[in-house]
Amino acid sequence: MNKKDDIIPFTSTIGIVGIITIVYPFLAPFYYGHVIFVVVFGFFVGNCYVVTSSITLQFVDINNMATAIGMQFLFFGIGAVLGPILAGVVVDAGGSYDLSVISAGICIILATVVGVMSTCFKNRTKRIMDIEVIPPKEELNDMNSGCDTHG
Repeated sequence: MNKKDDIIPFTSTIGIVGIITIVYPFLAPFYYGHVIFVVVFGFFVGNCYVVTSSITLQFVDINNMATAIGMQFLFFGIGAVLGPILAGVVVDAGGSYDLSVISAGICIILATVVGVMSTCFKNRTKRIMDIEVIPPKEELNDMNSGCDTHG
């Protein structure tokens, strides 16, 4: 499986979560709207936790895996703490939960776009890092002068 194949289910399912979140205020007046939202949201939201490890390995090596996943969950936690506070501010300013939910959906869509863009920039960085550096001939001569291969 190609490494880019890991990012496709991640970004597409998170994108679907963002879209259903934006659409939710228009579905909310109806009972079946709530049911549709909960089923779609619940079906797709868990995928981001499933593929976290494989996507993280595209950006860090195995030695830094624990630190990278810890940093991811740190930012998940910051979002979990600050998200409801910011949503409350938006509700107080707008008088309705609709704008707050739509704002959350837009943030999820932006996270999807940033996730896709990060793979593009990672590939560019990876190509630069894969370039083999050959030392100048003077350094090669200095390295070989310490070894007596003819004696």
